[in-house]
Amino acid sequence: MLEARIESLELAYRMQSEAADEFDVSREKVIINLTNLERKYLELPYSIEVEFAKLADSSHADTLLNPRFQNRVRLQRTLSSKEVIIPYLHELIHVSQIQKKILGPYRIFVVSWNCKVYNLDKELSYTDYQSLPWEADVTNRLPSLVSNILHSAGLK
Repeated sequence: MLEARIESLELAYRMQSEAADEFDVSREKVIINLTNLERKYLELPYSIEVEFAKLADSSHADTLLNPRFQNRVRLQRTLSSKEVIIPYLHELIHVSQIQKKILGPYRIFVVSWNCKVYNLDKELSYTDYQSLPWEADVTNRLPSLVSNILHSAGLK
C-alpha cells in the first residue's frame, strides 16, 4: 500500500512539473517539494541542510544528533527520486523531534528522548534500534504524513 502511495507522489511531481513546462523529477526537486509540503504538518527549522553522501550499505538516510549539524539530513547518494521519498520523510520527523527538543544528543552514543537518557550500544541490532522510542514515533507517524502529502497534492 505504501508503494502505491509512493507511485502517486511521484506521479504528482511529474504532473506539477509538466504543468509548468519543466519536466523534472530530480531528487533535489522531490526534496524541496516534500519539505514545503511537510512544513504544514511538522514543526521544522527554517533551514534544513540535505546532503547526498556515501552512507553504509545498510543505510538509506540519517539525521545527525550533533548540535553543530542538528538540521542536517544525509541521504544515500545512490537513491533515485522515487527511493528518496520515504527515507527523507522519516528523517524529517527526526528533524522535527529535534526542533521540538524531545530528541537530542546527550553525549557520544547517548541520546535524550523526552528527558530520558538512552545509552546506545554500538552493536545494537536493527530490530532493537527500531524499537527505540524516537524510531517507534517515526513508524507511527509516517503513514499519516504520506496521507497528508497525497491529500495536499490532490491525490486522496
